[in-house]
Amino acid sequence: MSLESTSDDARLLAPFEETRAQKRISVYDRRSIDGEAIIVETSGLDYNQFLRFITEVLIIPSTERFVLTTTDRTVLDFDKFQELENGNTLHLMQTEHQELPAATQEQIVFTPHYDTLVCSGMYEYYASEGQMALRE
Repeated sequence: MSLESTSDDARLLAPFEETRAQKRISVYDRRSIDGEAIIVETSGLDYNQFLRFITEVLIIPSTERFVLTTTDRTVLDFDKFQELENGNTLHLMQTEHQELPAATQEQIVFTPHYDTLVCSGMYEYYASEGQMALRE
């Protein structure tokens, strides 16, 4: 295979790579009280690339020790990083057991079950036993 055909193959595969699911992770810098929050697009990044990106963006010296944890204090490692889903929240702290100096806002996505929506309306309809509505 020539170099030209390889580049053509790469061009053909590019649209498929773009359709891959996006994975955005919120990272709260909790090393200090006034730490900032950033949202990182992690699609296509492995754990080491993610760490390099975080240290560059948050300007963390190479001599400074830090730990990334989930909101339930699970320390992030290579395997846990692969399990993260879109919208997860991470804390960047000095130690795993550090107290959080500020509150964290976590995105919660809730989709009610179909029966919850449909059956609750049906229950109210049949429970009224044909009575007139309060408003006319």
